[in-house]
Amino acid sequence: MKNKNLLDEDIQEVFNYYIKNDNYLKGALDGLKKHERRTFISYILSYEYKNLVENNNLKFDEKDKVILPPNLTTILDYDKRTFNSTNLRNFINDLEFELEHIEMELYDDPANFEGGDYYNEDSECDEDYTVEDWVEDQVKDIKDFIDALKAFK
Repeated sequence: MKNKNLLDEDIQEVFNYYIKNDNYLKGALDGLKKHERRTFISYILSYEYKNLVENNNLKFDEKDKVILPPNLTTILDYDKRTFNSTNLRNFINDLEFELEHIEMELYDDPANFEGGDYYNEDSECDEDYTVEDWVEDQVKDIKDFIDALKAFK
């Protein structure tokens, strides 16, 4: 993803450490003022949501669990230690609220849903592909990302 110029040079410098997954990231975070750290953590959560979910860059382990990037886990650890995961909780709450609206919109106007039969590799027979199945497919990555963040808490 393309780097953006953030609020000020200090935050931009920390973001550069984040992108490079630099060992100095924690020290750079400590150099920010408290409100700047909170802003930065919130920005990173939004950045990674766009990067991983919206740009289809989620990676999964052998159990189909999302693998969070190491630089994100560094930020989440920092949030946990410094802010008792307040930024993460707020982000998850906002994302769950957004997810509810996305699901409602998909149910209200399933314009891209075609229905019909489909073959499920886990099943030995064809099943009817319902609107519920289609909506679940549309929001699966969001839910997987939320689950990974919740598991981190």
